[in-house]
Amino acid sequence: MFSLICLPDRCARTRIAKTLPIGVAVAATASGLFVAAYSEQLPAMVDGQGFTPAGKAMNFIGGLFFMAAGACLVLRYQRRGNKNDLLFANQCLLFGVAGLLFAYSTLWDAAWWYWHLLRMLAYFVVLGYAFLLYYRLQEGLRGSEVRNRALLDAIPDLIFRFHLDGTLLDFQAHETSPAHRMPSQGIIGTNIYESPMPREVVDQIMAASRQAAETKATRNIEFSLPRDSELRQYEARIVSSGPDELVAIVRNITERKKAEEELRALTSRLISAREEETKHLARELHDVFSQRLAVLGMETAAVEQQFGCSDPACCQTLHKVGEEIGSLARDVHQLSRELHPSILDDLGLAAALRAECAAFSRQHNIAVQFEPNHVPESLPGPASLSLYRIVQESLRNIGKHAGATAVRVTLDGTDGALVLGVEDNGCGFALDQIKGKRGVGLVSMEERIRLVDGSISIRTQPGMGTTVEARIPLGRSEQ
Repeated sequence: MFSLICLPDRCARTRIAKTLPIGVAVAATASGLFVAAYSEQLPAMVDGQGFTPAGKAMNFIGGLFFMAAGACLVLRYQRRGNKNDLLFANQCLLFGVAGLLFAYSTLWDAAWWYWHLLRMLAYFVVLGYAFLLYYRLQEGLRGSEVRNRALLDAIPDLIFRFHLDGTLLDFQAHETSPAHRMPSQGIIGTNIYESPMPREVVDQIMAASRQAAETKATRNIEFSLPRDSELRQYEARIVSSGPDELVAIVRNITERKKAEEELRALTSRLISAREEETKHLARELHDVFSQRLAVLGMETAAVEQQFGCSDPACCQTLHKVGEEIGSLARDVHQLSRELHPSILDDLGLAAALRAECAAFSRQHNIAVQFEPNHVPESLPGPASLSLYRIVQESLRNIGKHAGATAVRVTLDGTDGALVLGVEDNGCGFALDQIKGKRGVGLVSMEERIRLVDGSISIRTQPGMGTTVEARIPLGRSEQ
């Protein structure tokens, strides 16, 4: 006991603290077996005149160990303020004083009775403390049950606890839920395979449950159930709660799905309106401003030819004006093409992407390789425009941030889908560092591809370049 209590705090989390109690227990057991086997060969503890010197010495030494242990516990209480240390210090001191009294007692005298009383008092102290801990534990459990019940009542979702074979063990329903009025006796103990839910939904739930039990990770699934002549959408979060037991939290997400659909429709209308506006603006720039700049350039060249020979300075000025007009016309044409490429409507997606890659390569002096493969000649306008905008935004990001020297753009129309890939050898970035900080360009790409029932993924690592991949399913006529 003294060695356990006096163990330094720095050793409390080492192997010593784990092995020392085992060693003490083994030594105590061996000593007890030795005493039982060789009791006749050991010194006598009591003789006809009372306690022998050997008996008094053993109790005296034990009392000193208890006193030392009590002193250590008092010092530990002063450092930590833990009341358990003070309780066990009192117990050790009681046992220690009892051992010292035993050393100076004779059989049936007052000191001998005091020794018994102190030992009994120490036992009662421990027993009283055990009852106190039990009472506090019961109070804590009752308080925890009340808090947990309040939390469960505050959750508007359905909560099920069930066995891995589908047997329902318990459930919790909010008072506003129709399931709250159902008797628990008629639900608990039934199997999910016996429920009125469609079999495909049951199979989906049980498959996710098996995965949650195997991986110990939360599984999220969504399913639909008909109710009141309406198809309701639900989300279930399934987590393992014990050996072959799981907990599922089921939430009605019908309204959320409706809101998402409305938001998606609004986003589609906004993007369509924006594209129509940019298309109109691009046409105005190309048909009006580009033509007027072309006419102005031709008139400037005519004036230069008419008056240039008589005045060299005027000829040089007119030549510079003509060059500025030509540069301005190219800028207007570039702006018109960025707003809405007419080549996309006239020649198709592949030709538009090839022109965009060539223009980007000339502007940024970066080698761009474009590889089309089995691209359908006829594609829906929204799909073509979405993929074109994704390439446009990806190339813009490469020119601004990537520091790349080579870019590869692929467009593959095999396997029932149109797959677009934009890969660069630039600096890359950490995806987890831009979570919540995505720019308008990335959000716009995600929204555009979602509107045509496609998907988009970004693979990148610092120093390893970036790959953007977008996939759009093709209809049978398009294939």
